[in-house]
Amino acid sequence: MGSVNPKHLAVYIVAAGLVIGVSFVMGRMNGLVFGGMFGGQVLDQDTGKPVEGAYVIATWEDYTLSRTTCVHMDIQVADSDGEYFFGPWIDFLGRGVSRQNPPHRMVYMPGYEKVNYGDPTYIRRHHHAPEARIKELNRLSSLFCGSGPDDLPEKKRRVRKKMYLEARRSLENVSDDPGGRFAHRVEFLKRKCGEACQ
Repeated sequence: MGSVNPKHLAVYIVAAGLVIGVSFVMGRMNGLVFGGMFGGQVLDQDTGKPVEGAYVIATWEDYTLSRTTCVHMDIQVADSDGEYFFGPWIDFLGRGVSRQNPPHRMVYMPGYEKVNYGDPTYIRRHHHAPEARIKELNRLSSLFCGSGPDDLPEKKRRVRKKMYLEARRSLENVSDDPGGRFAHRVEFLKRKCGEACQ
């Protein structure tokens, strides 16, 4: 991973200090949930070059209830060096997330598939049948969840629109669609996208 942007670092250090301070003061208060800052890099496995514009989707989950619940989500876009950064966050939701629970990371880039979710994260051009790609896009879209920063709804719409448009292009290459099941999957993505895809 390349050097960290000093502006990013300064902002995140201040924000992390605020999270730590509030957590210390209110640590005994039920419902305090928070996550620390983290970052990484997205690279093309075949070329080794950064993938600018890749969407990195992070979700934080609560394992303390009888079922797993997504409590926070955010989306960042990889810069020209393929790097992305998530700042710390804090909220009061009536349930707790352990600081040790790492976020789940997903990467979406039109025409690419993930190879791993380590750091760096490698992705590559996908060579699957259009049917498989439509199914994968549906799977990724269904993982969107939780509350997040104020601009999260707009980020979700932007990513889901790209997913829908890619799925629609893939559908054009589906040779046989008995019962219209893949057409239904594309329609599902369109509904999730909302007005942006009408």
